[in-house]
Amino acid sequence: MAWLKRLKKIWWVPGCLLFLELVYYFWPRPIQGHIPPHPHVAARRTPNFDKRPKSNALVDAAGRGDILRMKRLLDSGVSPDAGSTGDEGISAMTAAADSGSVPAIQLLMERGADINDEDAWGGNALTDASLSGDVTVVKFLIDHGCDPNANDDGATALGYAEHQLVYPETKAPRENYEAIVRMLKEAGGRQTSPGAL
Repeated sequence: MAWLKRLKKIWWVPGCLLFLELVYYFWPRPIQGHIPPHPHVAARRTPNFDKRPKSNALVDAAGRGDILRMKRLLDSGVSPDAGSTGDEGISAMTAAADSGSVPAIQLLMERGADINDEDAWGGNALTDASLSGDVTVVKFLIDHGCDPNANDDGATALGYAEHQLVYPETKAPRENYEAIVRMLKEAGGRQTSPGAL
């Protein structure tokens, strides 16, 4: 019976643990995967970033390299400079470069798209192509006047390519990044700001 007396004295311990478990379970949390935008994003945007035409369909088609769908959308009046409606706001040009589709980039250029159109952070098609290690797209963009020094929140196309040489995070071969670094240096590309990557 001594154990029963002892149990009566400490009955509150399991009750407290249960209470804490319930508080933890029901306490409101932020939605998983939602990251609030940084306060400096608005300052990084291009002057008319929020006024840029939006078309997730064109950005999606460009990202897949779907030329037929892109032509249908452009023929129906969608602006070739249209961007996505998400926080990043990538342009169709950047999506096409990221997909590695030179024909998609050419189509957008033929329809009047700005090759240097920036996303919310200041990056352009060349920063994305150099990060993904696509030598053909990087060469095409440089040959057609894409800015090699677009400031993607402190990082440049050259900085992304050099970073991939040291810390490979993609499946592109090392030789691709070595070639991209050479091309960007020849085009006058600058280093990334310290601490940006």
